[in-house]
Amino acid sequence: MMPDALIMMAFETQAYLAIIPMQDILGLDSACRMNTPGTTVDNWGWRFKWEQLTPSNVEKFLIAIKQSGRLMHG
Repeated sequence: MMPDALIMMAFETQAYLAIIPMQDILGLDSACRMNTPGTTVDNWGWRFKWEQLTPSNVEKFLIAIKQSGRLMHG
């Protein structure tokens, strides 16, 4: 799945921060975009709800963080 590969690529860079859109963590499709470049209507309407974050999403994301060595302690 493409978002998974892109998430790992972001995590594996030497950048200090890797910012991953919540839509990618949740595996949502383009219907949940924050905005569409070049348009002036129907933007910024998507909102995250905590119920969307399943234990499976959390576990998968945590594994990616650990595999990339980005897990911070302390």
